[in-house]
Amino acid sequence: MTINSYLLPPTSYESVAVGRDNASTSGRTLYWLGLLAKEARVVVQVMYALRFLVGVSMTVPVTGLWNLSTLTGLAAWVPVVAAIYLINGIADIEGDQRNGSKRPIATGALSVEAAWRAVGWLVLFGLSAAALVSYEMVALSLVMLAVGWAYSCGPWPLKNTVAGVLIGGSVLGFLTYLAGFVATPGGVLSVDFLVLAGGLSLWMGVVGGFTKDLKDVPGDRAAGRRTLPVRLGVRRAAVVAAVVAVVFALLYAGLVSSVAVALVPHSIGLFLGALAVAAIAGQPPGEGRTVPKWPYRAFMITQYFANLLAVWS
Repeated sequence: MTINSYLLPPTSYESVAVGRDNASTSGRTLYWLGLLAKEARVVVQVMYALRFLVGVSMTVPVTGLWNLSTLTGLAAWVPVVAAIYLINGIADIEGDQRNGSKRPIATGALSVEAAWRAVGWLVLFGLSAAALVSYEMVALSLVMLAVGWAYSCGPWPLKNTVAGVLIGGSVLGFLTYLAGFVATPGGVLSVDFLVLAGGLSLWMGVVGGFTKDLKDVPGDRAAGRRTLPVRLGVRRAAVVAAVVAVVFALLYAGLVSSVAVALVPHSIGLFLGALAVAAIAGQPPGEGRTVPKWPYRAFMITQYFANLLAVWS
């Protein structure tokens, strides 16, 4: 039985298979894996993997990243995070459709049933790999799944309020840095690790949370979410995001200079990224300008830059 038999209900598979009768089984499998990867947002998954490696690199030299425990831990964490983002896509299907999302679940290219089946396989694989690392890794994976579920599902999803978005995003980020630390044998928590992991996790929750929802107002409003752009309007929310990004980076730089001097170059990089976020978010809307999308993109680029700098510094 092929992977498509598990991922797709018969009716869904038959509808997509028109014109592909001669396609190879491997081709169809790659096609569906591509849909899953697109729904899980590859750029975001790579970002989580990078956070994991930051957690490792704060424990051992960069040359020691590629040991068996670390690689197994990474192989456990990536599917866990992918499952969380698939759950988010399932939960957000109506809002994503209103927002014109091109992701597979929203467009119907990937059925909800197929997505749930993929979630099950990803969770099974992730927890199995985590068990090969340690009990602590299994516990962290379960907590990560619980927070991811609480973010998107249940009677009071965290994503529905400003505070929930900030808390959920920050916790998911910090758990990922901590997972990298746990997957590294003999690690000892340091002040530098706590400052960097805590700072970048809050950057993810606060600045990421303020910029992420700027482009999703129609769907969020229809779903009853009380995000910052829904409450203030896109323009005012963008200005708030600009101010918060710079203030946050300044506070982080102040903390680093006081208790973690080795991270000063890293804090300078984050501050430069915050200025970029602020410059883009602070621009008034103009004809043909997609202002709501670009502040979050600037935030993501800063995320990549800051975490890469942390790995190699």
